[in-house]
Amino acid sequence: MATFRSFSEIVSTMIQRLGLTQPNLDTKPGTVSRDLFIDLPADQIARLYSSINRVAERQSLATTAGRDLDRLASNFGSSRNTGAAASGIVVFCVNSLITDMPIPTGTTVTARNGVKFRTIGNFVMSATDKNRLAANANRIRKPLNIAGISSSYALEVPVQAVRTGTTGNIGSLQIVNTDLGFPVAITNLTAMVGGANREADDSFRSRILSVFSGANIGTSSGYRNSVLGVNGVLDALVVEPGNSLMLRDGTETIDTGDGIERIISSGTGGKVDIYILGRKIEAVSESFIFTDLSGSGDIADERNDYVLGQTGQDPTRTSEERRVLAFKTGSLPAQPADSIVSVVGSSSGILSEAFTDSEGITFGNFELEKDLNPETGGSPFGFDKIHFISNTKVVKGEGVTKSGPFSIDILSFTDIDEANQVYRDINEIGENSAISSAGSEFVQLIHKPVVRVSKVSNKTTGEIYSVIDQNLDSDGLNNSGIIEISGRSLPTAADILNVNYTWRQVYDPYIDYGGSSSLSQFRDASAVDSIDWT
Repeated sequence: MATFRSFSEIVSTMIQRLGLTQPNLDTKPGTVSRDLFIDLPADQIARLYSSINRVAERQSLATTAGRDLDRLASNFGSSRNTGAAASGIVVFCVNSLITDMPIPTGTTVTARNGVKFRTIGNFVMSATDKNRLAANANRIRKPLNIAGISSSYALEVPVQAVRTGTTGNIGSLQIVNTDLGFPVAITNLTAMVGGANREADDSFRSRILSVFSGANIGTSSGYRNSVLGVNGVLDALVVEPGNSLMLRDGTETIDTGDGIERIISSGTGGKVDIYILGRKIEAVSESFIFTDLSGSGDIADERNDYVLGQTGQDPTRTSEERRVLAFKTGSLPAQPADSIVSVVGSSSGILSEAFTDSEGITFGNFELEKDLNPETGGSPFGFDKIHFISNTKVVKGEGVTKSGPFSIDILSFTDIDEANQVYRDINEIGENSAISSAGSEFVQLIHKPVVRVSKVSNKTTGEIYSVIDQNLDSDGLNNSGIIEISGRSLPTAADILNVNYTWRQVYDPYIDYGGSSSLSQFRDASAVDSIDWT
């Protein structure tokens, strides 16, 4: 191994050599001979030694670090894990749901410690889906109450940390803010997990060294080393033939009672299982043409189920065959499915995900059915699918413009069975409302049911009041017309109040648009359903 010499060592050697050939030469510091023939070349030689030393250190796995370690590892086909982003579920909650509230992909939510997360997938808190959102809020009511949220509607949305690292691993009830443009309460009822920092030098160095110790693909260490090199994988366990965890090759084990399983009989081998710890959520969109394969018109028949993430795949093959083909082509199925963001039909519009109300009755059009097969479930080769429940869609709040007093106005959907209610929302500006008999903090509005109150002011004193309770029920309406206000000085009976609010006028099904017990309010105009105002 080469010896790297310092400047002083080089100078000493040169003086000794000159002393043999030129014994009378003056080599003291400051002399011409010392400056020109000893110090100057010695300095350059020392610099060269230093450069060679740095190159040698950076070419050694034992001493190199940082970017130099990355460059050295690339020579052996290894790369450093860049870390993983934490992920989890955030609940968006609102009290009123009159119009659709979109939550686009990439919406930012922020934790108390400043860590930011982004939503994955485009979600909508739809007014037509308020029953499911209300049932969802009731299901998680207890943890929502702990978080101080009393909202009537809730939607759970997957999120992922903006940056990788363990800083994203936060506890429950830590998400508090969002950049959405409408009032919404948010929180996380479960912890955000899965965040990992960029791989440290020591860990990366150990993985590189395993290549030289014979841990190539085909050995247990090689399998683990290969899997750990995949971004997002935090840890891995390789189960070999004969291992007590290997049950697919005929291995028989017994529990000895001390929590440890002993192998009674080793299996035939030929199989290797790799369990990984990691999580990476991606939003996937796909289209398909629905065809009733049941032959009976029953949409709930399992033959109508649609397996997700199989574009370009052959689901008729065995899981082993699909694994071989997937790794050969570099195309993995988009499985397992974490959640379904939305299902939209070209003619039916947004379908509703199944939910169960407080009485135990299930409503909705579809549900996510997970693959429970122990060999494929939860893996990229699983068969998580959409299971359809009903082909009946409940439409709430469809906007239709009434063209005239005796007109026939076409609806957006066809094959409509009945219209339960037809209404319009009217804006009242500056209504002189009265104080309720319940007290000065309560205002009785003239029209009801009330949809929302935007402003309450006292024209006599000029004070603008805060509306602290709009008294909305589970349907998002105030049927009593009474609201509660607060301010520096509550109004008296002699004061003139100005109230801006929206109320709902419900049309009479017998007088305004035909009977309600039959379908007489619909008329077939050019093969589409319509509202008949005549």
